[in-house]
Amino acid sequence: AAADRFSRIFERMAKGQTVHEIAEQEDVSEGRAVKLAYEIRSGLREAQVNRETARQILKMIEDEPFSTRQEIGEDLAIEATIVNDCLNLLINGGAISEVGGESYVLTKNLNS
Repeated sequence: AAADRFSRIFERMAKGQTVHEIAEQEDVSEGRAVKLAYEIRSGLREAQVNRETARQILKMIEDEPFSTRQEIGEDLAIEATIVNDCLNLLINGGAISEVGGESYVLTKNLNS
């Protein structure tokens, strides 16, 4: 239900609807519609940051195979939770593999 609402509001925001229009269509107050729109925008910003950070991590692993979580966080000055999220994204996407316990290597050639 909540995910469906976020999806609908995101679609309405993408279509350029105002907060007032969204509030009416979702049968919520304008204040609640503002808060929901803010949460969606925050999530989108965080996702963009994570994509950019994932690119930086991928480049580091390409340049320095077998980098550890700690080395990645320290060298790129990234918080451990963000490093973990990005590494999981890259592992799940098949771009990197974990070897030897928290060391990482590319699983795909970035130039192909």
